[in-house]
Amino acid sequence: MRRIYSFTLIAVGLSAGLLLAQSDSDYQGWMKTVGATNGSLQKNIAAKDQAAASADAAKLQALLELSGPGGYVVLVGAAVRQAPRLSGLMEGIHFVGINPPSDMEELPTLSLAYANEKVPLRTAIARGVVVGADLATSPWLVEAHRVLLRGRRFVVENEEPELPIGLLKLAAEHGLWVGEKR
Repeated sequence: MRRIYSFTLIAVGLSAGLLLAQSDSDYQGWMKTVGATNGSLQKNIAAKDQAAASADAAKLQALLELSGPGGYVVLVGAAVRQAPRLSGLMEGIHFVGINPPSDMEELPTLSLAYANEKVPLRTAIARGVVVGADLATSPWLVEAHRVLLRGRRFVVENEEPELPIGLLKLAAEHGLWVGEKR
């Protein structure tokens, strides 16, 4: 038992000595290297995200299956990020973003609203609904269902959401669940 205790004390002492023996210039050099590498990685990720986001907007357009202009599409949470690209693909439709990410701003085709518990729209008004993964929880899914017109598409960025009654599942794959309001 004493041997294990002695070995542990020696290991802890050596580790502490190594940590304290590093100079500030070594640390600064490491941080510069890590910072530069991180910046480069972030730029590459952002470039790939733009391409992926455009593909996602095209997928969402097809999944919402809207023909012709007019009406509203409700985007909840992180799904609001798709609004600029969707508005380019779906002219004449106005998008309503509920609880958007903080960096989103209103556009001529996008109105933003913030809510605690309910989507601030009347019942059965939206031609389509997309719920982001960040708010794909039961209360928001129920609210999204409430504002959707009967026979219209309901998309959730989650393959296995806890859905309210009254939705017919059409497909679920690649991180999306697609249904239709009965």
